[in-house]
Amino acid sequence: MRNPLRRVALLLLILMVFNSCASVEHGGNKSTEPKIPTEDTSGEINLKREDRIQVPGAIDFRISEYRELLNTAPLKGKPVFFVVVSRMYNREDEYEMGRRLLARQAAIFQNALVRGKALTVSNSRYEGTREVVDISYDESSMASLYDRIRVVEYYEDNMGSYMKGVLSGISLPSFEFARNGGGDVPAWFLEMPQYPGYLTAVGVSQRQMYFYKSLLESEEQTLLHIARQLNIGVSKERADIEIEGKGAAHRQSSLEEVETQVKGFYILDRHISEDGNTFYTLAVCPIK
Repeated sequence: MRNPLRRVALLLLILMVFNSCASVEHGGNKSTEPKIPTEDTSGEINLKREDRIQVPGAIDFRISEYRELLNTAPLKGKPVFFVVVSRMYNREDEYEMGRRLLARQAAIFQNALVRGKALTVSNSRYEGTREVVDISYDESSMASLYDRIRVVEYYEDNMGSYMKGVLSGISLPSFEFARNGGGDVPAWFLEMPQYPGYLTAVGVSQRQMYFYKSLLESEEQTLLHIARQLNIGVSKERADIEIEGKGAAHRQSSLEEVETQVKGFYILDRHISEDGNTFYTLAVCPIK
């Protein structure tokens, strides 16, 4: 009769070998292998879905580690765009949506029709302004622009995805500007930079329910301010009201309307205040 201890030892050895093989088969070692970013046919980096950097929790764009994602100054003379994709039910879809939003940014950069209205109403005690912005662009151009954009940075957190893309085939100046890191107000807001042959504008918005909406509103405000410098029409109306026993009061309204083509609108930088409640955007546009 064989030694039962030898039979037990042999059985344990077989189980250990089986478990080791199963671990390798199910990708147990994949997490230790460094990701190699995908390259396109030109040899340049073009990140895919699997190349994303996953961040636990929510990214704080006010800290230096992620602050640079908001900076879209040209990269080696090529336009750079940044987009935010809110978390989707199927997270695999966020990559494709991000690529499309990058193409949308590029389409607006090429040519956008901007329609804006700002109604300001004031009286002896109150003054308020309401603005509406409508932006149209050539959607048919997005397919070709999609193919010309390389994804160079790609992050994912619990709230969504964040992408930076570079557009080939176009050259831009360097657009140097001062940056103050994590300060409450960006240096370029206190002293707006000037560039020969370009208009400069800054947009400001308050925090919205969703992060992407906060950035989008600030960007749209900046585009509207560029459009105002190109074309503007203003109509004003004032009404004096006599209130018995309280003298005279006045009510004044001003309607500002803009409708113009904007070509070359380009965002250089974004900034979020220390308390996270105010969003700033710096942009330029070539003078016609």
